[in-house]
Amino acid sequence: MTVTKRVFKTVLVDLDDCCYRNEKVPELVRERIQEYMQKKLGLPHDQIQQLCLEMYTKHGTTMAGLVAEGHPIDYDDWHAHVHHSLPYTELLHRDDRLREMLNSIRLPKFIFTNADRKHAQICLDIMGIADCFEGVISFESIMEHGAAKGIVQDGRPVLCKPQRQAIELALEQAHADPETTLYLDDSTRNVAAGHNAGIFSILVGKTGANIGADREVLDILDLPTALPELWQQFEQTSLDACQLCQSQACTCAPPVHPQPRRSIHLSAREPETCRQAVEAEVDMDPQSMNSRGMPQAIASNAS
Repeated sequence: MTVTKRVFKTVLVDLDDCCYRNEKVPELVRERIQEYMQKKLGLPHDQIQQLCLEMYTKHGTTMAGLVAEGHPIDYDDWHAHVHHSLPYTELLHRDDRLREMLNSIRLPKFIFTNADRKHAQICLDIMGIADCFEGVISFESIMEHGAAKGIVQDGRPVLCKPQRQAIELALEQAHADPETTLYLDDSTRNVAAGHNAGIFSILVGKTGANIGADREVLDILDLPTALPELWQQFEQTSLDACQLCQSQACTCAPPVHPQPRRSIHLSAREPETCRQAVEAEVDMDPQSMNSRGMPQAIASNAS
């Protein structure tokens, strides 16, 4: 494994099948999509399964394909039917190990999903990781940003991963540069698209896909093993901050390197002087920091 020399400043994380895995979720979503296509669009039942595959393959999502083919879709109605009726509390659970691992990544983190923001917020709340992220880059925020730039007009086209435009809009919303961004996703197409856009991209849930992913992990909790350079970056930043601080009262300590699938012990919060030094090291503007010492959440953060 080649060690990367990149210095990461932002992390984009997919939600479904990446932050959690439950085979029942995509199965139920698929059933609801097909039901919507038959009952609300009047498409022949015996053609729906093939249509779904064709739309997904060609356009990124089934909904994007249906819209591209001229079918009238009420986006709110679609998401309510496909996602909001899911038995979330039966399918998802709190994940403290994931929470600890995410909190040990001392960088601005954003969920980047093709799903709607309500679905994302429900999932994040149940899993107990909503406050681990600075914002949610969702279907709505990508479409709104696309409309503001004149790419989307009258709700068309649907912008979504793995489209290059969707990835570029996500980077803009996160105020991120591809060269300093880390991206995690379970979709081989999305990861390949991220890699081709210059982002260090990690495939989650599969190995040996041979798609040009920068790294591969079977589980998101394996990230510390797959990318130890990320935590080494934090350790070096903390040490540099201590040297800049030059205070005998400094209690800074490098974070304990997290171990996969174990409880992760985090270092104590740095004194204010050292926090400012860390911000200087990663080129962050202290004026834009929130009370947790992180950049303010993007306007599209789920509510």
